[in-house]
Amino acid sequence: MSEKYGFVIPIAYYLHENYPDSVHQNPNKGIDLELKQMLDGFGSFRYTRYADDIVISSMSFIDEQVLKQTEQLMIKYGFKMNHEKTYYMGKNGKRQVTGIVLDNNRNALTIGNKKYKKFQRMLYDYLVKGHGDLGYIKGYLAYIQEVSRQQYDQLAEIYKRYDIENVLFHNANGR
Repeated sequence: MSEKYGFVIPIAYYLHENYPDSVHQNPNKGIDLELKQMLDGFGSFRYTRYADDIVISSMSFIDEQVLKQTEQLMIKYGFKMNHEKTYYMGKNGKRQVTGIVLDNNRNALTIGNKKYKKFQRMLYDYLVKGHGDLGYIKGYLAYIQEVSRQQYDQLAEIYKRYDIENVLFHNANGR
């Protein structure tokens, strides 16, 4: 997501019992192609899909018709919209999809402040007190590094001095 897209609709779907084989075998055909064509007909829209979560983005307000036609298309492919997880997000509010937050101030993707602070405590507990799961911490650090290099670099700068055995931040400066 970039500053080009000010309005976002995350849409969560779940599958009917009869999952359509064409979608499973080749995601570039079927749903993806038809959804792109449908959105192109409405104007300047972008969509991303992660498994059964779809995000539609636009610089302008997204009309209810877009949502209705998207739902009809998904039904065609054996999906059903989860209305409890479908909502509009604008520039002025928190924009979070699948756990990743778009920081409106820096226009950057992050893990969000709440998760960041929680992970800082976990990292400190592991490095200073020896409590915690090294595998989980390494995995979550890799996740942070992929989502927000800036947040990863901040953690490395703060906690590298406690990582005496170079288990977590051995290549933090080498990138």
